[in-house]
Amino acid sequence: MTAGNRKEKKWHSRGFVAFLMALSFVGLIFSGIILYIVPPGRVAHWKNWTLLGLTKTQWESLHTNLGYAFLVFAIFHIFYNWKSLYSYMYRKAKHAFYLKRELATATVLTLIIVIGSAVNVPPFKTVMDIGDYLKNSWEKKLQSPPIPHMELYSLKKVVEDLKGDPEIALKYLNNRGIKVESVDEKLKNIAEKNSTSPEHIYDLLKERFPGKQIMGLGRMTFGELIKKQDVSEEEIKHLFSKYGVKMDTNMTLREFSDKIGKTPYEIWEEMKK
Repeated sequence: MTAGNRKEKKWHSRGFVAFLMALSFVGLIFSGIILYIVPPGRVAHWKNWTLLGLTKTQWESLHTNLGYAFLVFAIFHIFYNWKSLYSYMYRKAKHAFYLKRELATATVLTLIIVIGSAVNVPPFKTVMDIGDYLKNSWEKKLQSPPIPHMELYSLKKVVEDLKGDPEIALKYLNNRGIKVESVDEKLKNIAEKNSTSPEHIYDLLKERFPGKQIMGLGRMTFGELIKKQDVSEEEIKHLFSKYGVKMDTNMTLREFSDKIGKTPYEIWEEMKK
C-alpha cells in the first residue's frame, strides 16, 4: 500500500497522552529545581520576587498542578496501553524472580533513601542544607520585612505601628497613585492590585509617618519657615496657589501635607528648588 493510498489517522490519543506525560514531567522537574532555590516566603512575598516572570506562589501553583496533571495523564497512559504494559510487567516479574539479589538491593536502597530523608541524616540532610543555604542567600541581596510576613498585615495595623492615622494613610496612598479602598485591606492585596510590592507600599507609609526623623519639620508653621528657614512669603503664596489651598501662615507643614497627599519633606524639597 502506497503512502498516498494509506489512510492517515486524524488523531492519535496514545501519542497525545504520551506527549502530555513527557511535557508535564519536564515541567515538573524544572519547577521543582526552581522551588529548591527560591527565597523564603517572608522575603519573596515582601519584595514581590519573580523569576522568569513568575512569583514564588505562581511557581508553587505550577509545580502542584503539573504534578496532578502528570498523575492524570499517567492513568490515561495506563488505560490506553494496558495490554502492552501488563505483558511487559509480567515478563519483568518473571525475570525478577531470577534477579533476587538485584531486587533486594534496589529495595534496600529505596528504604535507605526514605528513612534517611525522614530522620534527616547525611547525605540526605546535606541536600536539604544546600537548599536552605541557597534560599537564605537571597536575604543578603533582598531586604527582609521588619516583621516576618508583614505583607499579611492590614493597612490599619501597619500605620498604627508607625504611630500614624490610618485614614490619612488611605488618602495619602490614593494621592500617590496607589488604589486603596479600605484601611482593612492587607498590604499584599494592595500591592497585587497596584502591580507593586508590599515593601514599596511600606516605604511610602514610612515617608508619610517617619516618626522622629522629621517630626520637627512637620510641626513647623509656614510663618516659622519664613522666620527661621529663610523662605520668602512669595514662595509660600505660590505653593498654596499651586495646590489650591487657602493661604494660612499658621498652618503646619503636616496639616498642609495631609491636604495634598505629600510628606513634609517633599514639600520642603519642592520649596527649595
